[in-house]
Amino acid sequence: MNKLLLSLALACLSIYSFGQTIVFQENFDPPSLADSVSSSGTPTWSIDNTLSVSTPNSYLNQVGLATSNYLETNTFSTVGNTFVILEFDHICKIEFFDAATVEVSSDNGATWTQVTCPHYLGNGLFCLPGDKFASNAYPLWDPAYPATAFL
Repeated sequence: MNKLLLSLALACLSIYSFGQTIVFQENFDPPSLADSVSSSGTPTWSIDNTLSVSTPNSYLNQVGLATSNYLETNTFSTVGNTFVILEFDHICKIEFFDAATVEVSSDNGATWTQVTCPHYLGNGLFCLPGDKFASNAYPLWDPAYPATAFL
């Protein structure tokens, strides 16, 4: 009986010893604001408090016609982790002919790989428009009218 209880205790302990470790986190809120991201392109991204997941801030950009804009996090290492999840909350209002992709790099930004449908675990329309967020990603956000911020 003692061996059984010891075995069960060790099994439970081993399950809990493989807990989650957050290696990177950004929420754009005070006091740090956007201290771990950088943007490229014009206009640049900026702190905004119109919409947010965690009060009070988010990051906002209104990309112009026929332009591209990038938002990158600082590099971080996941070496030694056997299972890695990129988890993020987003409010992505996109005009009808535009798209937003999510890319990851395993070589410090020398090359980039686009996240594809089999790896997306969210509830937005990501797979259907071709592994990207488009104006129809969340129909609640009124995809036919770009000026609508939210309903």
